[in-house]
Amino acid sequence: MTYCRPSKEGFDIVIGNPPYLESRSSNFSESLKVSLQSEIKKRRLSDAGAFPRGADLLIFFYELSLRLLNKKGYNVFITENSWLSTDYGKLFQNFLLKKCEVHAIIDSEYKYFETADINTIITIIRNRNENNDNLPVKFFHCDGSLEKYPCNTFAIHDTEKITLKSFLSSDQLLHNYKWGVIIRAEQKLLRIIEAISQLEDKSLASKISIGQGLNLTKNHIVYSQSSRTYPYYTSEIGPTYSWSNSSCYVSKDDISGSRKKPLLIMPRGIGTHFCSINECSGYTSSYVEVYGDLSQEETLNIWLFCNSSLFWLLREITGRTNLGGGMLKAEATDLKSIPICYKFNRPSEILALYMAVKDKVLDTSISITLNDNQHKMIDAIVLNYFGLDKEELYIVSTLQDMVFRRMKKSKTK
Repeated sequence: MTYCRPSKEGFDIVIGNPPYLESRSSNFSESLKVSLQSEIKKRRLSDAGAFPRGADLLIFFYELSLRLLNKKGYNVFITENSWLSTDYGKLFQNFLLKKCEVHAIIDSEYKYFETADINTIITIIRNRNENNDNLPVKFFHCDGSLEKYPCNTFAIHDTEKITLKSFLSSDQLLHNYKWGVIIRAEQKLLRIIEAISQLEDKSLASKISIGQGLNLTKNHIVYSQSSRTYPYYTSEIGPTYSWSNSSCYVSKDDISGSRKKPLLIMPRGIGTHFCSINECSGYTSSYVEVYGDLSQEETLNIWLFCNSSLFWLLREITGRTNLGGGMLKAEATDLKSIPICYKFNRPSEILALYMAVKDKVLDTSISITLNDNQHKMIDAIVLNYFGLDKEELYIVSTLQDMVFRRMKKSKTK
């Protein structure tokens, strides 16, 4: 991956379109991965983790480009935008905040390549030359082609068909969230995220962990209960507020003795949002799970928030709409970035609400669910706690629009 020898000082600019080759591709050989990791560890030392073995090939072109620049040189790449929303991409993003000046990331839905059905971004980056934690980081969105609507990356406000979100490199939003979230979320929603993060119950958050359910094939499922089986949560149960009975089971022999049972269950491939309390003391089929040794009040506080419109909106923003069929891919790792622990201080009211809905199956229509009286009661408690009562219409309508858009997108492809 070294094609030329720059001058001793390096290049003023490196412009390129790195190949989009996924880590899982057979064309990205194991020998090349081993070679890249060996070189990265020598060159980047303590920062080598920003370029993990599981990264797509384009990330390693960034590493090369940054090495070829002189002290004031710029890297300008047009790339597939997937790295903005992946775990490996987040490691690289944190590296950029620490070691580089992110002059601009330009996003557009315009298709720049006729032969490739991909969404692209243009990045303008240079190596950091000063120990300043407050360098500007700018995200631009172009509503059309940059040829028609040129983007002035030195701008400090919106221009025609160009919207700007500007942050400082010390901003915790950039450190805590994948940059795909920063691009997709409106500025107003980003500030709501920032505000509710300040109110998180850190004590409760320290008691929980988040993971993913069992990855068993269908032939492991049995349909009769015995002393040698555990209840098993599958898609057949549907979206529920509580899981209290099961028709599917798995053998105890298929489950490690150290495997934790979830307190709370949420979908991973989301058609319908829900959060269900595990009253069956069972396991799930690859669902997102919350674990912990909590009191009833603590469990219900998390359950309440995770059934609110605000939380569902955060899952829409942090997930990815690339599953097909209008489904949202929202992994356990995505949930870890969302603060979900709050002390609402209304235990009797929340318990009564849970008892009223525990046997209920949520409607698959988001419009019907959002207009359900009991769901509105959940939203009222949550939004009142955050002082966001006046933002209810904004939150609900934004959530509904996002769900409608991904459903529509699946039907028009």
